[in-house]
Order: sequence, then C-alpha cells, then structure tokens
Amino acid sequence: MEFLIFMAVLIVLIIIMIMRIKHHGEEMQLIEKHQEAEEQIADVELFDEELEEELFGRKRQGRRSSTPKQRSNGKVKREFDLFDRCSGDYVVIDVETTGLQPENSSIIELAALKINNGNIVDTYETLVNHGKNVSKEITKINGITTEMLKGKPSIEKVLPEYLLFIGNNPVMGHNIAFDVKFILFNSIKCGLSFDPPYVVDTLLLSRIAWPELENHKLPTLVDYLGIQNQGRHRALADADSTYKLYLKYAELFQDKWLAEEHFELNSTITKFYRKRESELGAWQKALEACERQIQIAPSVAKYFCKEGYEMTGHSGFKHLAIIYEKQGKYAEVITLLTEALKEGWVGDWDKRISRCQRKKNSINHIQ
Repeated sequence: MEFLIFMAVLIVLIIIMIMRIKHHGEEMQLIEKHQEAEEQIADVELFDEELEEELFGRKRQGRRSSTPKQRSNGKVKREFDLFDRCSGDYVVIDVETTGLQPENSSIIELAALKINNGNIVDTYETLVNHGKNVSKEITKINGITTEMLKGKPSIEKVLPEYLLFIGNNPVMGHNIAFDVKFILFNSIKCGLSFDPPYVVDTLLLSRIAWPELENHKLPTLVDYLGIQNQGRHRALADADSTYKLYLKYAELFQDKWLAEEHFELNSTITKFYRKRESELGAWQKALEACERQIQIAPSVAKYFCKEGYEMTGHSGFKHLAIIYEKQGKYAEVITLLTEALKEGWVGDWDKRISRCQRKKNSINHIQ
C-alpha cells in the first residue's frame, strides 16, 4: 500500500515537473518573440528618424543614433520612396490602440483601403476586443468604448485576415512607423509574417509639400486642405483621410514625377531600340517605352517650361518612327510624325515622312 502511495506521489511530481518545463519553454519562446518584435520595431523607428534627419536636417531630442550594426534583419523593408506614385496596387492602413507602445498597449481597431490605379476597390474594418476596459482618455481620442468592443473578435482572430487583405502590396499610412510597429509586434506574437515590399509615410511627404504648417498631424492637414472626413480618429476614417492626402500630394508633384519618368523611359528606349527584334523582345520594350513617353509628353513639356527649360524635341516620336520603319510599317510612321508636326515637336519629321512615303509607294507599285 505504501509503495502504491509512493508511486502515485512520484507520478504527480513528474507530471508537475513536465508541466513546469513546458511552461518555461513557452515563456522562453514568448520572450524571444517579444525581443524579436522589439528589435524590428526599433529598426523601424531608427530608420524613420534617420530619414527625417536627412530630409529636414534635425534629430529628435533624446534619441539614439543608429549604426549599421544596430540594424536588425527586419522583415519589413523600410524603402521609403518619397516620390513613389504607387501607380499600381497599394494599401492604406491605420490602427487605433490603447497606448503608444505595443509592449504595454493593444490594438482595438484595424482598417485598410485597397487602392488600384488611384481608386478605392476594397475596404477592411474591424474593432478588436483586447479583453480589458478602454480608458476614458483613449475614448476621448478615438471614441471607442469598452461597450463597443464586447463580442468583437480578438487580435489572434482578425490579424490573419487583415494581413491577407494587405497581401504583398506596398503599404501607406500617416506616421506609418506607429502602425507598422503595432502590426509587426502582434504578427510576431501570433506567429505571422508582415512583409510589405515597401512603405510610404504621408507624414514625411506632407512636411515636404506643406512646410509652412505649424504641425503635420492628420487633423491639421485635413482642415488645411479641405479634405472631407467623417469619424475623425477612427481607423477607417483616418485611412480614408490619408488616401485623400496622398492624392493631394500626388497632384502637387505629378509633373515632376512625369519628368523623371520621361528620362527613365529615354534610358529604356536607348537601350533597346538598336537591338535586333528577336533579342529578348527588345523592340517591343522600346516600343512600349516610346508610346508611354508620347502619352506623357504634354505634361512633361509643361513642367520643363515652368522650370525655365525648353523642350521642343521629343525622342519618343523619333525612336518609335525608327522602330516602325525597321518593321516596314511606313503608314504608321507617316501618321505618327504628322501628329508630331501638329503638336509642334521639332525633328526631321518631313524628311522621314517623305522617305517612308516613297517606300510605301514603291511597295504599292510592286503589288
């Protein structure tokens, strides 16, 4: 009997030890996840500060400076392309939280707008129950109450579908480092991956575009630019304001972007138009670049005139005519260069038109 009691006690002790070891292992994994999240969040914040210093020549007081060794191999690529037009798909994100740091605060609302070619094509919005009461201070800021969160899903439930909504698109936000660090911290805790190709921060863009403002908070910019906004400080409303803010910025800088694109297209054309047609579709690449260059020509000319430069010639027409002539498309050359003449672009259009007209007539005569 005593032996059985001894064995029972021993088994209980072994079970307790196994449970403690397992619990300790889970604690260590959680600590490692926290450390990984903190390192990547620090990387986001440091990059944001360095970019701000580079753009505006100032450091934030009381902040450390980073060196390459301090950079973690974070999952989120901080390629802040200040003049990126996000002409394809991108997602505007916003989060509402119970505080400023993800280590001791929670996400209580997530929202996102999916944009394609400048238009909203889909939206995502959800409140998040973090299992605690919302303080009066936070309710004053965003209007979210404890009662509103009752029955809402947890972050573990909604984050996978939120990240799926974002997909592999660039992300945009106002003070994006704040949103990124909360999403990144919770993604790591949940064993998920948050890895957008790059992020765009409209806070930094607004400092470039409207330096005369006392501050560049989203409400200030919304009022200053007359942006229509409903439900200020709610996640979806703020995402919508950020999207509209970016459109204002894009409108301001569009001519400059097009001028930059003109020169990029010029490089593509020069690289491919002399090659053989069969060489990796070289002519097709040059042809597409020429067509795009011709499409943006009026805006580019306007930008150069505004900046005090003359732009009377246009390589897009010239090189497209050369490609058409190589392909034996003489009628297309005549039509294209007649258009160039009408629009006032300077070039040897008459000479080329005459040559192609002779070749076209010669072919017709043979036929």
